[in-house]
Amino acid sequence: MEQAGERDRLRRRHAEWFAERAQAAYLRLDSEDQMGALDWYDAEMANVRATLTWALEQPQEPARVELALSLLRSLGYLWYTRGLTREALSWLDQIAAVPGGAPPGQRGVLLYWLGAFATRGGPSRRPPPTPRRSSCSGSPTTTPPGSPRPSTPSAPSP
Repeated sequence: MEQAGERDRLRRRHAEWFAERAQAAYLRLDSEDQMGALDWYDAEMANVRATLTWALEQPQEPARVELALSLLRSLGYLWYTRGLTREALSWLDQIAAVPGGAPPGQRGVLLYWLGAFATRGGPSRRPPPTPRRSSCSGSPTTTPPGSPRPSTPSAPSP
């Protein structure tokens, strides 16, 4: 039992340390040391992902959710500029699914990045449009999923 408590304390400290480092790297993205910040992210992304995983293992702990949101603030821009839309949406969806949601003061960050990635064309939860031939021009068109297919006009009567 004592060993498990020590392991959790070390994992929490690891997570807090990487959240702090991610925030420091984020602040350097708009400076002369931008390349150094990007290099740090590249080198430490496995640790950052481990931190997010740990934070979301027990979402009923508000401190863990706040830590995940802190990382979200630090990583959103990186994910966006690097085109990591699927990874970002995966983490964002997990955070958004936490019972009780994000604390009121931090919902804006979550909603901002959800909107940013949703408009970027991330993985859709709906199937892609079905191609069909236009009855007028013969050129392909698309019908949004769930939309009724237009009926083909009947030939004029003589």
